[in-house]
Amino acid sequence: MNDFSLNIYHQIVNRNDGNVFFSPYSIFVALAMTYEGARGDTAEQMKNVLGFEQNDEISLCSFGRIYNLLNINAKYTLNTANALWTKKDYPFLEDYLSFINDYYMGKATDVDFTNPEESAEIINKWVEENTGGKIKDMLSSSDISPGTVLILSNAIYFKGVWLTEFNVEDTVDREFKMSTDQIIKVPTMVLTNSKGFFNYTENKDFQILELPYKGDSVSMLLILPKDGNITSVKEKINSRRILR
Repeated sequence: MNDFSLNIYHQIVNRNDGNVFFSPYSIFVALAMTYEGARGDTAEQMKNVLGFEQNDEISLCSFGRIYNLLNINAKYTLNTANALWTKKDYPFLEDYLSFINDYYMGKATDVDFTNPEESAEIINKWVEENTGGKIKDMLSSSDISPGTVLILSNAIYFKGVWLTEFNVEDTVDREFKMSTDQIIKVPTMVLTNSKGFFNYTENKDFQILELPYKGDSVSMLLILPKDGNITSVKEKINSRRILR
């Protein structure tokens, strides 16, 4: 999953010059649920991308463990959910639907795709409920057609508080370099004289700082290029440098 995350990161940033925000876990799980029902060349190609065998006991146990680790009561909120939206009266294999429910916790719900407005409303309500109300109207009726048979969805939601909190009164406007020739002023959090401990490292290319959240199980990793060239950082982010 880590290798997939960084591979898709490079695919996305190489096609996008603006800000990028995505959940590789969500994409991986949605594709994995699709993969479990694929056969032939499609299954082989998806295996090459995802990197695991279908119906593999070790992988399936890992999915369940990750799901349970995410959906726990802690000092932070990190929830995820899966769902299948199936065409009403379509003859899906019950073994597949049961498999996804048992190993991916993805419940199948029949919807009437011949009524795209109603179908979009049902799915959007689920997405909104499982993202703390942050993602609304993800689907439009134009995304659904009478020929739609199956929609797979994953939602993930995070809300955390810094283990060592920033005092809002210390926030000041500071220069932020958008590019080599564009600098803007932005409100910047400041932390000085703190007793908090932070993991920090640097090399000739960039600085890396880890900011833990309360619960001390999840953290934010900040990577800053020393020369101000974000492209150099994008090119050098890989599993060998980051996931050790």
